[in-house]
Amino acid sequence: MTEQTNKPLQVLIIEDNTADADLVGILLAEADPAGYDCRHVPTLGEGVAALRESAFDVVLLDLGLPDSQGLPTLERLLAAGTGLPVVIMSGDTDEETALQAVRGAAQDYLVKGDFGPRTLTRTLRYAIERKRLTDRLEAALEDNRMLIREVYHRTRNNLSLVASLLNLQADQVHDPRDAELFKDVRGRVITLSSIHEQLSRSSSLREVDAAEYLNSVAVHLIRSAPHQGIDLVVSGGTAPLTCETAIPLGLIVNELVTNSVKHAFVDRERGLITIELTREEGVLFVEYRDNGVGLPEWFESRRAETLGMTLVTSLTYQIDGSLTVLPGPGAGFAFRIPLPEPHVSRASHPT
Repeated sequence: MTEQTNKPLQVLIIEDNTADADLVGILLAEADPAGYDCRHVPTLGEGVAALRESAFDVVLLDLGLPDSQGLPTLERLLAAGTGLPVVIMSGDTDEETALQAVRGAAQDYLVKGDFGPRTLTRTLRYAIERKRLTDRLEAALEDNRMLIREVYHRTRNNLSLVASLLNLQADQVHDPRDAELFKDVRGRVITLSSIHEQLSRSSSLREVDAAEYLNSVAVHLIRSAPHQGIDLVVSGGTAPLTCETAIPLGLIVNELVTNSVKHAFVDRERGLITIELTREEGVLFVEYRDNGVGLPEWFESRRAETLGMTLVTSLTYQIDGSLTVLPGPGAGFAFRIPLPEPHVSRASHPT
């Protein structure tokens, strides 16, 4: 409950019926003559103006006013941005209206004629206290969001530093094959860095959009490639991914794009990489293709001995997915990836 002080609570009554407004004043005076200071205005416009001019503790709002009717009245009052607790006082006894009003951020819903002094005063004081507690909770949640964003940001910066160090080390290596290994590892680190950047910008801080994330991974690799004639098309609807799915999938795409950039478009002026996403009933389908030279006839993903394909098959298994090698022209891979329920942690298979 609100702490009792000598200062009366300031109540704004937005009500076009003067008799109803006077009755509220009488009931409050009966409960506590010195506890409440009421001001009455008959329209929503005057109510919004009063809130801007004076300080109030709580608002009693009728939904049927000369300049506004129904639940939009509450919405317009809240849009004024005062942040005060609002209690609806209405003659409408429809339970659905009351439920929608509370869902719409009203602290409570009183039906005219159905409350006395005790109920009214208790409702107003509870509304004030609930609003204060809600504000404190929202402030604490915002502090947590800022902290999580800072963690993501620092992790991204640390990974970017590791990537820069790997790049510097690659420049010091004289064997081109060894230097290429350093650059491959650098690409994987940048992919890990990218997921933390995406998470820090997401509204939920838990999920990223699959198309946006995979596009950022592929774009970086293509821009870094010696071959500058490679086009990229990422298509498909929105598919939110949790961190535990997005990281393996991003690394999978990293390996496939890296392979295409290195081998698919040799002696070709132009090349095309497409990533198509489809979501159906808790499953994400990802189809990757390039229009390059294609895979060797003997190729089979589970028997491939290269580190890249070993990572692809291992990471696919880690997220309980399945991998199919598609026929040419070009290289093609299809993935079926079950999407876990949002915010539910899932143990992964060992790789």
